[in-house]
Amino acid sequence: MGGGLAATAVCGSGATIENGLAVIELMVKPTPEQQAALNELKKAAKLNADAITTACAGPYPATLPDRLTASEKRLEAALSAIRNLKPLANNFYATRSGVESDLPRRLRSKKWLA
Repeated sequence: MGGGLAATAVCGSGATIENGLAVIELMVKPTPEQQAALNELKKAAKLNADAITTACAGPYPATLPDRLTASEKRLEAALSAIRNLKPLANNFYATRSGVESDLPRRLRSKKWLA
């Protein structure tokens, strides 16, 4: 990996999503239906994290054109991950009741997650 704050943010995003799903699982205590949807989301998150890690691998490019090519590759991997995860996240949240669906706001209200 290499290359400034933007590269660090993109290249760490897969792990951030995986960690966030682990926290959600602990806080939600999912029902069997919810667990199945969450497992699909976690499986896809792992695959996407691996793809982002692969896109971020290698030495820091020496020239500006090579840096731009590397940045494009990382951003394409991140965008692909978002497109893959979004329907699975929607499926998981569709299994949640109204009170349960309020989890993201409640998580953000915790100082340790701010």
